[in-house]
Amino acid sequence: MLRLALLPALVGLTPPAIASDHFDGPDEVDDPAADLGDVFVWRTDNDRIAFALTIAPGLAAGDGALYDVDVLYAIRLDTDRDFEADQQFFIQFGEPIDGGEMGVRVRGLPGGDVIVGPVEQVLPGAGNNRVWAGLRDDPLFFDDEGWNETLATGAFALDPDRDGHAMTNTVAVVIEVDADAFGGGPMRVWATSARWGS
Repeated sequence: MLRLALLPALVGLTPPAIASDHFDGPDEVDDPAADLGDVFVWRTDNDRIAFALTIAPGLAAGDGALYDVDVLYAIRLDTDRDFEADQQFFIQFGEPIDGGEMGVRVRGLPGGDVIVGPVEQVLPGAGNNRVWAGLRDDPLFFDDEGWNETLATGAFALDPDRDGHAMTNTVAVVIEVDADAFGGGPMRVWATSARWGS
């Protein structure tokens, strides 16, 4: 089973665009670990590009992170504007070799770098490649109640002070690489998830 989250804009153009894919399919209730939340991309102050993918959105406050070793996540980049992935970062969770905490592995980084290590830590790789994965506050802010009322009545009822997703968490993966690794031009970015055996 394949799920897709799109960032429907070219990174590098102003203003940047963001997209959300929270709870977009009928299977997400049954398989929240494969549900993609958001994809964010931005250029940092030190001329690097950061990619952030959120997974399993809407986790209740106080619940632990939802790491699933049977789901493969990918962040895909189209750098030549042909709507095909020219670069792909593959993300998997699993037990680290030395036991203990849950681990994360990210492959497909510039230079063929593979980064492996425990979650909740900044993991350095070759050159300026870095990875961080762990539990974070879900960035989605949306008035679900107002949206449903607007749909039911036709009268605008969204309240900017009402957040139906307050106090929820998500699993996040952040990857940082040198900006020149992609040629410096605009790119399209999207993410996918796939469960083994589906």
